[in-house]
Amino acid sequence: MGLEQSIWKWLLLVAALGSAAAGCRESREGKEADEAPPASAIAQDGKIVLSRDRQTAIGLQTASVRPKEIQSRRSAVGWLGLPPGREVVIRAPVAGFAVKPADSGGLTLGRAVRRGDPLAQVNVFLSPQEISQLVQAKEDNDILIEQSLATMQISEAQLEAVANARGAVAGVRIDQIKESLARSRAAYQQAKDKIPFLIREPYEGDLLVKPVAIAAPAEGRITGLQVTEGQLLQAGDPVCTVADWSTLWLRVPIFEGDEPDIDRAAAAQFTHGTSSEIRLAEPVTVPVETRAATRTVELIYAVPNPGWDFRVGQSLTVTLPLHGAEEALLVPRSAVLYDDFGVASCYVASAEGKEKGEADGESFTRRRIECEGTLHGNVIVRRGLKADEVVVSVAAEQLSAESSRSDLMVGDDD
Repeated sequence: MGLEQSIWKWLLLVAALGSAAAGCRESREGKEADEAPPASAIAQDGKIVLSRDRQTAIGLQTASVRPKEIQSRRSAVGWLGLPPGREVVIRAPVAGFAVKPADSGGLTLGRAVRRGDPLAQVNVFLSPQEISQLVQAKEDNDILIEQSLATMQISEAQLEAVANARGAVAGVRIDQIKESLARSRAAYQQAKDKIPFLIREPYEGDLLVKPVAIAAPAEGRITGLQVTEGQLLQAGDPVCTVADWSTLWLRVPIFEGDEPDIDRAAAAQFTHGTSSEIRLAEPVTVPVETRAATRTVELIYAVPNPGWDFRVGQSLTVTLPLHGAEEALLVPRSAVLYDDFGVASCYVASAEGKEKGEADGESFTRRRIECEGTLHGNVIVRRGLKADEVVVSVAAEQLSAESSRSDLMVGDDD
């Protein structure tokens, strides 16, 4: 009997503790349910239902999808290249050793240069015969300067004496003195002009080296290096490459039979990377040949590139204008959302009565669309929408955030 009574006591105690725990759990859950804020968005079958009050709070606005007649377009792929004459390979004018010029950035890859900026210097080592010739030329020039000065002094003194004894000297003699003075002055000036190109005295130190400067022939940037400092160069060896990428040519190959359909007077449109910004490329009228192997011809457009954002060889998706018009659907640019992979979508609205007290709500579905360029601030939609459908034009990103919040709430309930 004692054992049975103990067992019954333990069973009654366990039952009492279980009832108490269940009551606390129900009380806590009821309290949390009372304190939980009302859901502003409800996810149903891939749609999100947002109350009118919440729409007003986030500033949501809608707009109708409008059909409009626009110029026909066609997508293609093009490649960027340099216009002719925008890239220069600079070569060594003489044989010697490449060194960095004084007070210059030297040969640095990517360095911006202007026309005439010093790039490098070639030090030419002279032979004994060349040194002898240079010394002789310098000495002869110094003698010419001294002789000219002496003749000028004598002629000026004679003219001064003639002026004091006017009438005592024949006029022919006066003319001879003036001619001698003029010749002396001309010889002196020519000799002075040769000094910068002759070696300097004393004849030692840099006498064995003749520096030859290499300057930039055009404005641009150094895009290639073929030498390093101290390297021996032969005349004609490439030193560096200077290119101007401020304007690039966009070459778009098309089949020659499609060329008559392209409006060559209108600008082409293209996008860069993941950016949705539409840029324009003006047509360039130059003669181009048809490639016999592929039966294609290249259409050329000029792409401004002041910040060097584009690179030579880069491919771009291009929208080419065609002759004629077609009907397209337009939506505001603010209505289009892009995911991490650049896929476009928008929220399509439909007014329907909803359950759970959301009779005044409105459902929104995120739908994938295909876009093709812009027109006057609107995006041209090729697929995914129909005329007169209603899309969210303002606060589409806020609606996406509301949808994500609703998905999280549903996941917590599960």
